[in-house]
Amino acid sequence: MQRAQVSFPAVDKAANPYTKKTETPSKSIAFCTGTITSRILAFAAGLFLVILTASQIHAHFAQKNLAEEFVGNQVGGVADTYFDGLNKLMLTGAMATRDELPLQIKQQPNVLEARVIRSDAVIGQYGPADAREMAADDLDRDALKGKETARIEETPQGRRLTLVRPFRASEKTRGVDCMGCHSVPTGTVLGAVRISYDLAPVDVRIRNAGLISLGIHGVLFFFGMALLILALRRTVAAPINRLTALMTRVEQESDLNLRIPVDGRDEIACAAHAFNTMMERFADIIRQVGGATHHLSQVASHLVMVTTRTQAGVDKQLVDTEQLVATLTQLAGSVQEVAHNNPGSGRRGPPSRQRCEGRDENLHLRPRRHLRHVRSTETGGKRHPASGYR
Repeated sequence: MQRAQVSFPAVDKAANPYTKKTETPSKSIAFCTGTITSRILAFAAGLFLVILTASQIHAHFAQKNLAEEFVGNQVGGVADTYFDGLNKLMLTGAMATRDELPLQIKQQPNVLEARVIRSDAVIGQYGPADAREMAADDLDRDALKGKETARIEETPQGRRLTLVRPFRASEKTRGVDCMGCHSVPTGTVLGAVRISYDLAPVDVRIRNAGLISLGIHGVLFFFGMALLILALRRTVAAPINRLTALMTRVEQESDLNLRIPVDGRDEIACAAHAFNTMMERFADIIRQVGGATHHLSQVASHLVMVTTRTQAGVDKQLVDTEQLVATLTQLAGSVQEVAHNNPGSGRRGPPSRQRCEGRDENLHLRPRRHLRHVRSTETGGKRHPASGYR
């Protein structure tokens, strides 16, 4: 029996279907990246709202404090103007007309109250004061002790700023020598000026400015969210959708030739590049497996052919051997019959008969030995289970 010589031909990569092929995935495949986009948008919207709220609150209180500081300085200027008017009246000897001065002060916008409070030193020098010039509350009494007080109160009409500013006797009190008119020690509190200012118009302006700022920020919020949505769709959702669609198509069609276009160097582009590399390696593995399978199929076909030929030869040899045995058996029987029927065979004596019988046995044994030799060739020289011969 001859061994089959098997050779493995080279695989033709040009004819192999698993070659690189770049295709754009179909848009009809359902996408599943809405959750990522919505989470990013929700986080951005929440962060923007938090920043907007904090900014509005800070801006509101900053404007409010700035307005209160500005109004406080303005009210202080009104109080100084009131005191300067009293000094002029005193220097010109027109103190009898001092009641007109608070009326002029009240003509200024948002001024609700303007009056002067006389101290005990002035009362002791110039006599009792009018009821309107007497201390009415703790603010007035604290001012006569030399303490300047500014207080904001809530009223049904809105907020009100009340300033009570004391004035001390000196040689240069706002450019006037008080010691020439008042016989008191230097630094003595001569009196105080009380001014009340309406903050309601200022609060209305602050509130309106806050609403306008809120509206502008709201418009900017929606405009920014629209730009963010467009940016996310272009830079995040669209590449992920293409990658997902291509993966789904590979799963459905089992096509390892598909590749996704790689554009950029971001994380999604790196993922697409890794996917393309993985598909190429899968295709190479499939090509190797296909080539090995093809070679194995050729070897198996050749082995089947050789085995079929060998089995046919063995079967033919067995048939020929059986025919030879039958022929030899018939020949031996004919020889015995001739020996018995030959009249001269008895005269020659026993030796001739023994030689015929010996030949007869050899004729019977030779086909059997030949048959055992054929079977031993089939079994590889192993002992036949039904006989004791090798």
